[in-house]
Amino acid sequence: MEEKKKKPIFNIIIVIMLIMTLACNGFMIYKLVKNDSKETGEVVEANADANLVYSEEEIKNIAAICMENGYDKGYDTLLEAIKEGLLSGNGVNPTLRKIFKDDIVYTYEGEYVFEPINKEFPLNTLNKDKFIVNDKDLSTYTVTYRDGDFESFKGIDVSKFQGDIDWEAVAASGIDFSFVRVGYRGYETGVIKEDEKARQNLEGSLNNGIKTGVYFYTQAINEAEAIEEADFVIDILKDYDINYPVAFDLEKVNDDIARTKNLTKEERVKIVQAFCERIKEAGYTPMLYGNLATMFSMVDYEEVADYEKWFAYYDYELYFPYELAIWQYSCTGIVEGIEGECDLNIAFKDLTTK
Repeated sequence: MEEKKKKPIFNIIIVIMLIMTLACNGFMIYKLVKNDSKETGEVVEANADANLVYSEEEIKNIAAICMENGYDKGYDTLLEAIKEGLLSGNGVNPTLRKIFKDDIVYTYEGEYVFEPINKEFPLNTLNKDKFIVNDKDLSTYTVTYRDGDFESFKGIDVSKFQGDIDWEAVAASGIDFSFVRVGYRGYETGVIKEDEKARQNLEGSLNNGIKTGVYFYTQAINEAEAIEEADFVIDILKDYDINYPVAFDLEKVNDDIARTKNLTKEERVKIVQAFCERIKEAGYTPMLYGNLATMFSMVDYEEVADYEKWFAYYDYELYFPYELAIWQYSCTGIVEGIEGECDLNIAFKDLTTK
């Protein structure tokens, strides 16, 4: 597998900051996209500085650095691409993604990562013009994908944090599927616990005709613990006739006391495979849940490509180059029957298993 190309965030952002300075007569605003605290998507944080002025020669020099780090078009084209992207309201990441179209661009542990897109894998063929966004100016926006007679399936995922759910109202609101958290492992203690609302939510979802899957939040540090987590899930599911996949929730914990903080990509791959294969042996469909960092920095994508993907990315436009089953596009959704916010998802195919 081709090695990722990493470029310091500082250098690339400096280029963009300088160009914005020139364009805005001495006032510079830039947006830096970073992972949120749950590592399940991306949120935007804005900063501003004023009265920074640079000479044209300085801008040329730093633009040249950017070109040396992988951009193979001319200087003028580079400047125009960056300027156009930022002036149209895009942030740093969306602008870079339009320039580096052969790479997956994201930030991870203080650096930009440029992951070459492998055209040998099944690619994302969804037509971006077929996505329908409602209430785009609100945090409670919704996304639907409609192409001819096909329309995406609407879903939610829930845990104890959603409290007591009125599942009859959820079903009446048009929700097609749900994922229920059945358990989690503590990132410090390593103790497995059942979600306090797991059984209540499983019964409520299934009894109201909603396609129901489950997920487990992992903090396994080896294959044995991953199998232990899978067996924990399987033991709960023996009492329920679920008809949707079983997802392995793999996220990075930004805490020095996290048991998983020193795992290598190879170790994580073995953990994912151990869980998913155990789930498959039990007769369920395994699925990997995560964001860009999960799929490309925490594991080697080619080693997990065969599992169904549930991808977390919070924005109006989907950014994932490969084939995927579900997109979790929001964590601020409002659904009838649930007090407060919940995650919203759309599925691009029928994942019903029974």
